[in-house]
Amino acid sequence: MRFARIFDLPTATGLLNSTSLSRAFAKPEIGVSGDGWWYGAGWYVRRVTGGLNTWHVGEMAGTFTYLCRRYDGVTYAALFNRRQEEGTLSYGDIDPLLYRAADAVTTWPTTDYTSLYF
Repeated sequence: MRFARIFDLPTATGLLNSTSLSRAFAKPEIGVSGDGWWYGAGWYVRRVTGGLNTWHVGEMAGTFTYLCRRYDGVTYAALFNRRQEEGTLSYGDIDPLLYRAADAVTTWPTTDYTSLYF
């Protein structure tokens, strides 16, 4: 979550300027999936109404992680203490569930706990 925040900071105070950000998420000339997403500079990217959704997954023996940055500023992560195994549900299946859960929130808290936890 802390890493993802770098991409959301104002460019004057963040690590990346607007040119760097646009390059990181730029749509390539080749390599766009049939579903419309592409891989750019470490993030999977999909254009949606309102902006870009970006996400990254990773796994090693015994772990699987999923990090999503939505176009509307909502970011979420899921961490599993086991790797996805053949014949089981895909851990990527959690994305639509988390997406719908975030959509269902009608009022987000107004207190910013960033400095307390990050």
